[in-house]
Amino acid sequence: MGNGRKPGSVCSLRDGGLEEDGTNCLAQSPEPGTIGLKVEVDPSIDAANPLVQDIDTRQDDEKASTQGLMGYNINLIAKSPPGSTKDGQKIVAILRELNQNRRIMYDASISGRGEWSGKFIRIAEKYRGSVGATLVELFHEGTHAQWHRLHPRAKGVPADREAAIKDEVNAQTNQVKMYIFTKANWNHSDMELDRRLSRLTSDQEYKRTGTDRVFEQYIRDNFDNRED
Repeated sequence: MGNGRKPGSVCSLRDGGLEEDGTNCLAQSPEPGTIGLKVEVDPSIDAANPLVQDIDTRQDDEKASTQGLMGYNINLIAKSPPGSTKDGQKIVAILRELNQNRRIMYDASISGRGEWSGKFIRIAEKYRGSVGATLVELFHEGTHAQWHRLHPRAKGVPADREAAIKDEVNAQTNQVKMYIFTKANWNHSDMELDRRLSRLTSDQEYKRTGTDRVFEQYIRDNFDNRED
């Protein structure tokens, strides 16, 4: 209609204009433009909506809390005997870098103890609140992360199976070494890690030379059915 009015009555209940005293309903004119249907924006998808902002804030707080917790755990690893070795220090450096970028987290969706995806370290949610379990899995997955940086092409082809087995032997050996530390200092107990510890420490060659061929052979034989 003319004068920028929509068809029908116009009042403050529809367009939010300011009413003044009088017999006629005075209202603000709409902005110039085509007169038609008014597009309503769903506030639930509006980034400026307070509800959305509140959810984002809570998620950021949770990430920051996890980042701080992981930072504390990584510092404990750095002070531990396995974390103080030359290789251990390299693993600690990688863990700190990943945590700085919020790429270490607890995750209820993973099926195993933990995983290294190539970009993220995820620790099973059930280990949240357990310092011992978190240290063990962080060191294990951090060992995988270090290995993959040293062997970036070690995936996807049959010849790389040997590299993958070596990677797992290295990661499980470090895992057991960290378990010895957490078992002594946090009274940490884990049946599967006790079995791995027993296999490693019963390896006479390992006791004599520090190598772990029997442990390696066990992992090789069970590689496809392993649980990290």
